[in-house]
Amino acid sequence: MEEIEVYFNELKAGERLQDVRMFTEAANKTLIPFLIANGLEVNMENVAGALGKRDSLIEEYISKFTRDKKFCRLPDVLREKTIQDCLQKFRASLYDLKTGSGMRDEKSLLRYSRLDDQSGLLVPDEEAIRKEYTVTIKEPEEVAAYNRYMAAIDALNAFFVGKAPLAWNAYFACKNGKFKPNKDVNINWEYYSGDN
Repeated sequence: MEEIEVYFNELKAGERLQDVRMFTEAANKTLIPFLIANGLEVNMENVAGALGKRDSLIEEYISKFTRDKKFCRLPDVLREKTIQDCLQKFRASLYDLKTGSGMRDEKSLLRYSRLDDQSGLLVPDEEAIRKEYTVTIKEPEEVAAYNRYMAAIDALNAFFVGKAPLAWNAYFACKNGKFKPNKDVNINWEYYSGDN
């Protein structure tokens, strides 16, 4: 099925891109180094986890300790206390990270970001932003209406031969939902003949 782009809100997309750039710059200065410093893989799941305090990130953080042979030799009570202390520090670091970095509205902005394969840093996903602010049609009835609209534009362009006035609609009257010639307007037919 044919899909046609009929509208792109360039202003809103530009504003969103600017917000995402500010977010990714802040995340790259604080969040990415935080993940690396805590021995966590830099991937979108962990970035989202750090921003949203997701359990998967905390579980991955804890698994670093539970895989360590020295940690496994500790008594159960000491292991539990060590995990709780580390979790408390980890959560406090996450909180400090978010409040001190200037990152705002990060959950909605993250969906317009991606990790760059080469640099490993967050970058704006311009394709996702464009898709969000683009209106497309694909239903056969909508496509047929769009094609009639384009045919009308082509006909108007052919009539005005590149000299369309701002008040072009005054050349037409509308009655019962149909366009008709406006007999109250004196059209300079020579001007639109295409000869001059």
